[in-house]
Amino acid sequence: MRKLAFCFVAVAVSFLGCQDGLEMNAIPPELSTHVQALGELGIHIDQEILKCMDNPSACDERLDIVVVFDDAPEEEPIEDISFEVVEGEKYLNGKKITEKDERELYKRLDARRAKTLNNMIEKRESIIKELNNLGINLEDKSSQEYIKGNDALHVELSLDDIVKLSKSKSVLGIELFDPPKDTSLATAMLATYVTQGASFQYNLGGQNIGVYMSESGCPASGYISNYTLISGSQTAHSRNVSAILRAVSPKSHIYCKAGCTLPDTSMIETGAQGSNPDIFFANFSCSSIGNGTYAASSKSYDDFIYNTGLTIMNSAANEGNNAGYVGTQGFGMNVITVGNYNDYSNTPASFAINSSSSYKNATNTKSAKPEVSAPGTSINAGTYESGGTITMTGTSQATPHVTGMMANTGSEWTSPNYNSITPPLMRVMLLNGARDSIQGGYDKVGVGGIDYYKTYNINVYSWIKGNYASIAANDGNDNGVIDRSFTTYSSTTKVRLVISWLNRGTWVYAHKDDPFPAGADYGFIVYDPDGDVVATHWNPFDGFAVIDFDTPKVGEYKFQINRTANRDTSATLNMAWGVTFN
Repeated sequence: MRKLAFCFVAVAVSFLGCQDGLEMNAIPPELSTHVQALGELGIHIDQEILKCMDNPSACDERLDIVVVFDDAPEEEPIEDISFEVVEGEKYLNGKKITEKDERELYKRLDARRAKTLNNMIEKRESIIKELNNLGINLEDKSSQEYIKGNDALHVELSLDDIVKLSKSKSVLGIELFDPPKDTSLATAMLATYVTQGASFQYNLGGQNIGVYMSESGCPASGYISNYTLISGSQTAHSRNVSAILRAVSPKSHIYCKAGCTLPDTSMIETGAQGSNPDIFFANFSCSSIGNGTYAASSKSYDDFIYNTGLTIMNSAANEGNNAGYVGTQGFGMNVITVGNYNDYSNTPASFAINSSSSYKNATNTKSAKPEVSAPGTSINAGTYESGGTITMTGTSQATPHVTGMMANTGSEWTSPNYNSITPPLMRVMLLNGARDSIQGGYDKVGVGGIDYYKTYNINVYSWIKGNYASIAANDGNDNGVIDRSFTTYSSTTKVRLVISWLNRGTWVYAHKDDPFPAGADYGFIVYDPDGDVVATHWNPFDGFAVIDFDTPKVGEYKFQINRTANRDTSATLNMAWGVTFN
C-alpha cells in the first residue's frame, strides 16, 4: 500500500509536526486535503488532534477541543493620556489637575471601554454565525459562553467539523481541552504564621473593591462575610482559598464562580451585582497543566486583561518537582503569576521557595514567570464543613495573599475606577514592593517576596494610555522616546524602577513560535543629575522590567522609555511606571 509523507506548518519559521508513513486509507481523502490546508493556513493544531486525523478509528467520534480565533475587537479611538502622581499631586499630560478633572477623564475612558467591550461581543457573534454558516452545529451554551468573553470556544466536534474550521478565516488554533485543576498540594506540613500584613496600619482593607474568584468549586453562601456566590458547589480547597482572601483583605467583596473560568464581560462592564463593589481583581487558584507552551487559555487571559482592565492573579501551579512548567493560564504576559514560599516561624532570613512551586517559562514565548512569590506552605485558613481547620500547601494558597494585598492597594483610591487601577500600574506597584528576599534563585521566586508596606509606599507612579508616538512627542522633549524623571534627596538612596505594559493575546498567540513573540520591545536608560548613564535594560520577552540601582548623587534623575520594536501596530499603548526609594 502506498504511503505519503507530509508536514503541518504552524508558522512561517516553525513546523508543528511531520507525519511520515501515513497510510492513505487511514484518513478519508477529503480529510487529507483539508488537513494539509489547515497547515498551509498557519493554524496551530494540537499534535493529538493530528494523530486522530491520521487514524480516526483510534479516537472518539467527537473531540473535546478549544478553538482559538483572531477575535480582537475593533478598539475605539483613545486620547493620548499621561497620568502621574508625584508627592501626592496629580498631573494630566504634565499639568496639575483637580479631582473634578480626574472624574471627567474617567467618564470618557469608561465610555470608550464600554464600546470596546461591545465591539468584542459583536466580533464573537459574527464568528459564531460564520461557523454556523459553514455547517458546524454548536451547542448554544458553548456559543454563549464564548460570546460573553469568558474563554476561547470550548466545544466537542467531530473530525469532519474540525476540517470545516479550515474554511474559517478567523481560526488561529485548535487544541485539545486541558481541564484546569486546583493547584494546591494535598499534603499538610507544619503550620505557618501568616499575618494580615500592614494593611490595617492605613485603614485600607479592600473597601469599595470587588474580587472575582474562580476554581473548581465555590464556598456556600454565608461561609465568609461580604460574599456573593455566583455558581458552584463548595470544596475544601475553595473554603481555604476564600478564607485567605478574607483574612488578607477583610473589607473587599468576593464573588465566586466555579469552573476556573473568566467572568462574563457583562459582569465586568457593569461591575458587580446590585449595590456591591465593582470587580477590579481576579484570583485564580487553579491552572491547566499543558505541555509548557503559550496556549489557548494564555491567549484568552491576556486578551481579557487587555480589553477589560481587570487585574488577574494566577497560581503558578505545583509542577516544580516534575516538569516544572507554570500552568498555561499563568503563561499570559499580562497575568501576574504567583509562586509559593515557606515562611515557617515568620523569620525572613528563613524564607525559601517551596520545591513544588512551578517556575519554568513557556518554551516559546519565554516570558519570565512567576513574577512574585508569597506565603503558600501549610496555610491554616477556613474550616471543613464538618469542622476543623483546613491546612493546605501550594501556589493556590500563595495567590490569594497577593490578590488580597492588591485589593487593599486598590482601596487607596477613594473612588476606585478601572482607569486608575490599571493592570500595568497594579503590577508596577506590586513589583516595586516585592523586596523580601526568598531563598531558591530568581527563576523560581520571581522578583521577590511580596511586601505590602513597600507596595503602599511607592514614591512616584504614572500610567499612560494612547498612541506611543504622540505621547513621546508631547512629553516636553520631542525625541521619539518617552522621557520621565524623579528626584532623590539623599546620596545613599537605593532605587527600584519598574515599568509594565500590556500585550494583545491575539498577537502573541499568532506569533508564539516567532523568535520575539511579544507585540513590542522596550529599552530603558537612566541618567543621573550630571547626564551620566547609571542603568540600562532591554526586554524583548516580558511585559515588565525591574531596574535596581544606587543614586550616589542628589538631584533629578531622568529615564527614557524607547520602543525598540513595534510589531503589533494595532495595539494601543497601555503602560505604567513607578519608583520606590529604599
